[in-house]
Amino acid sequence: ISIEVGQVFRPGIAGFYTHEFYRRARQRLNPGGGISQFVPITFFDLDEFRTVIATFLDVFPHSVLWYNTAEMLLIGTASDELSLNADRLIEISRNDRLRKDLEFAYWGGPAHYLNRPEALAAGFLMGSNSLARMVQGAAIYHDDRPHLEYTTSVNRKTRSLPEIVGLVRNHLDPIPAILDASADSTLA
Repeated sequence: ISIEVGQVFRPGIAGFYTHEFYRRARQRLNPGGGISQFVPITFFDLDEFRTVIATFLDVFPHSVLWYNTAEMLLIGTASDELSLNADRLIEISRNDRLRKDLEFAYWGGPAHYLNRPEALAAGFLMGSNSLARMVQGAAIYHDDRPHLEYTTSVNRKTRSLPEIVGLVRNHLDPIPAILDASADSTLA
């Protein structure tokens, strides 16, 4: 399941960030399935950001956070483990369709295209344990208290991007934390 809903302040959009929504999504996952949630950090203050992550983790405790320009990407699974298979990562440079699809860079031009396994892996920020430490004590967002629609609308111009980036920076994990046991040392 992939969720990319955009502007959180628009009516009804914040419902895609609630505990109840994630619980319904988890029920629909096939065995081994996963969910991704874009987290548009420019719309959140620090507490809202922590609440969004904490709510996702409450339903998907085996999750990771990736960089995606002005957004971050949460990826979770209903299984007991979440890792990146190094052989599959290397496949992006061998498979023409995947290579062409990932032929872009967030910055730095062709030398940093995401179809280079090391460039894609460099977008990994943190795994489940670091995510849990980062949001420890944060509130869980529920359907019956839809405050995100209102707070993100009112405070849009006063977002705390430097605080969010600083919080994430203090909890970064090394790339080997996401790679499975067969990881190629050139990616680590």
